Amino acid sequence: MVDLEYFKKAIEESDIDLIRSGVITEINYRRHHNFDETLKLVLKVEVLLEKKGLKLFEEEDNNFQFVDIKEVEKYISENVEDLWTSVKVEIMYNFSKKKYKYLFSLMRMLRGKGHPDFIPEKNENNKFIEKSLFEKIIEYLKKLLKLGDKYD
Repeated sequence: MVDLEYFKKAIEESDIDLIRSGVITEINYRRHHNFDETLKLVLKVEVLLEKKGLKLFEEEDNNFQFVDIKEVEKYISENVEDLWTSVKVEIMYNFSKKKYKYLFSLMRMLRGKGHPDFIPEKNENNKFIEKSLFEKIIEYLKKLLKLGDKYD
């Protein structure tokens, strides 16, 4: 698990690659835990980077063949780890918000389908944040931080 201090140090050094690597590490760790902590952490990192005039996310390069989340069920039995790894590799080459959101959609779907690699540890607090709640948190934080539509 990566903490905010790790990111603050990387931000001070303007080390975008280290920050992005930390985000991927955190996402991978949170497959078995509460995802909303990662969402909040990434939002904080994005805000801190913007204050330095840096961007966490790149423009989508459209070099990745996205599999519709509704179609992913076909991969669950045989290729889910390949799909998961493929998206993580692609996001390292092009750290776009589209790929980032796709990773979370993929985790949500796989957890919902009971895939063993995405089931949280036995802890009542390890629940995935619902999209509607996530959107409410984003709206609240945008207002609080006066970000407007910079997060979209």
